[in-house]
Amino acid sequence: MISTNLKRLRSEKKISLRALSEKADVSKSTLSDIENNNVKSTTINTLEKIADALEVSVGYLIGESVDYMIEKQLEKLNLSYEELAQQTGLNVNYLKNLNNVMPDPHDYQNIQIIAKALNIKPESLITALAKQEPPYYETNRSTPEEDFSETDALSDEEIFTLAAQVIGYDTPLTEKDIEKMKLALKVALNS
Repeated sequence: MISTNLKRLRSEKKISLRALSEKADVSKSTLSDIENNNVKSTTINTLEKIADALEVSVGYLIGESVDYMIEKQLEKLNLSYEELAQQTGLNVNYLKNLNNVMPDPHDYQNIQIIAKALNIKPESLITALAKQEPPYYETNRSTPEEDFSETDALSDEEIFTLAAQVIGYDTPLTEKDIEKMKLALKVALNS
């Protein structure tokens, strides 16, 4: 999907591979590989650079944003935003800028109306819209000082025992084992 979208966006914006490469600070060969589907995966950093250069969201570039899904379905049904606005009773500007809203319950109701008008399952649009929500943090958050207070600190023995368990060492550590680990840690930190 990324390859198709990248080609289409470059064509729509009339931008060459070389110009996009310079604007996005991504090599021309990387862009060509993405367009020709010769790459299994790419970094989010690369996608962000390309999306920024093309003035779209990463979600739009990879085909997972609300506006992308709506535009594709409008094309498929040969409808315009204006016609969708008439069918749904929603404002054209609202429809065109759904990707920029901080979703609230009303937006989720509107997404269901849009999905019905476009004859698509609302779940995909709801999922895309939900990705626009800010992260949720519980209100009873602790401070870093509280999180790392001395009363909660692990002893060296507990830290090394946990580290040993992570790498599969399942027998109790002796004092000699712990001293060896401390020495190895000092050597690793000083090199």
